[in-house]
Amino acid sequence: AIYNMDFHDKDLSAPWLKGNEEGFWLSRSAWSFYLIAKFRMLVMGKKSITVWFPDYFCNASITPLRTLDTTLKFYPILKDGNPDLSGCEKLLNDGNPDLIVAVHYFGKPASVKELSDLCFMNNAWLIEDGAHVLQRIDGVGEYCDFLLYSPHKFLPIPDGALLIHRENGPGKIG
Repeated sequence: AIYNMDFHDKDLSAPWLKGNEEGFWLSRSAWSFYLIAKFRMLVMGKKSITVWFPDYFCNASITPLRTLDTTLKFYPILKDGNPDLSGCEKLLNDGNPDLIVAVHYFGKPASVKELSDLCFMNNAWLIEDGAHVLQRIDGVGEYCDFLLYSPHKFLPIPDGALLIHRENGPGKIG
């Protein structure tokens, strides 16, 4: 049963992992955002951080983040779901992000290479949200530091979100 599983169950995570990635099971991806933010604060020695989300994003998924000292900024996306890079450049006028979230809407891989480059140039970490993707597919999870899946949205289970850490993302988090 999902309630008796190990938080770090490698066998259960295997279908979603590549290479030396690490997977961690949580109830919802909202808690993944929270843990990544807390980790960023700890690693960078910051009491507050700035997190960028696309302007079309589920408010319930960021409720736990709102309990932390975070500034949430929303960048524009294009009609095809890809980030509006000129809008992201304008947001930089308000300061650098600590975390940037890219979303693969409805199972369609978004173009996130440019966001990965933006993260690298601004010492930010990139999170790819694959909540609408059931399994690993090309174009999802290739440029990020963290990758999120939400199998509970597809399978008849009450809870289940996978947080994947990638060592070779733009933040080079070991």
